[in-house]
Amino acid sequence: MQLGLADQALLLAADRCSNGAHICYPAPRRPGGYGQSEDHVTYNLMHDAIGGHSMMETAENVAGKFQITASEQNDVTVRRYEQYQDALADDPAFQKHYMTLPFSVPKPNLTGEEAIMEGDEGVFATTAEGLAKLRPAREGGTAASAPRPIRRTSMSALC
Repeated sequence: MQLGLADQALLLAADRCSNGAHICYPAPRRPGGYGQSEDHVTYNLMHDAIGGHSMMETAENVAGKFQITASEQNDVTVRRYEQYQDALADDPAFQKHYMTLPFSVPKPNLTGEEAIMEGDEGVFATTAEGLAKLRPAREGGTAASAPRPIRRTSMSALC
């Protein structure tokens, strides 16, 4: 589209397991016109399709089986945050492999620009000290329920 070679676009929003869309399926012929809806990310986080339990329970099961401590989980989280910071080097060169930046966010009615995304949004600084303060999501567990920086929103567009 930027080159003028197309007049239609397919937009894909991808999210790394967080802040998933609430999807509404219109049903104008149903009573009151009410459609159906789903929260695919939240539902899948809470109900594994094969095991029938939550991802948090899976995390606790794996940590227990392999004796992975909360401190070791935090070490991985800190390392992933460091790697994310490395990816922002050189005027986020790595992000530019999968994002067109800056990214213009249209208004819902497509009559103008709502905002401009300069890159990932919602990623926050993570430290070993901050993670150590988090309590496990369940009594006696090791996995914290606070969002990890690698789970935050990342959006890309394909045309």
